[in-house]
Amino acid sequence: MKNTITTEIQLTETKITFCYGAKSYKKYMKKEHMLKDRLINAGVTNILTKSNGEYCIVLAVKKIEDIYALKGISVHEISHAVSDWMEHFGFDCDEVRSYTLQMLYLEFMIFLDNQLNENK
Repeated sequence: MKNTITTEIQLTETKITFCYGAKSYKKYMKKEHMLKDRLINAGVTNILTKSNGEYCIVLAVKKIEDIYALKGISVHEISHAVSDWMEHFGFDCDEVRSYTLQMLYLEFMIFLDNQLNENK
């Protein structure tokens, strides 16, 4: 799906999806989770449990012109995702938090940079 990337935290096999833009978020939520949801604020983090019990996280950020604000909002939402993931699985280790945040940030920002370069 365009403007969407899914990665997995291998430690717990948790899928985390990052959607760039309100349209891609709405489309992804409808297709993958059968939910009608909109991106109202600049960013959102949704924690979902599928009918088969699979725990997953969906992040989304609106398309905005200011690259620094866009990346700031993205890391803000990634931080929420990591906090919820750690709480869900009972992790209480700053190193786990830091490495997970770093891994997700790198993967999602490379994706975001590629999306921004495609739209130039």
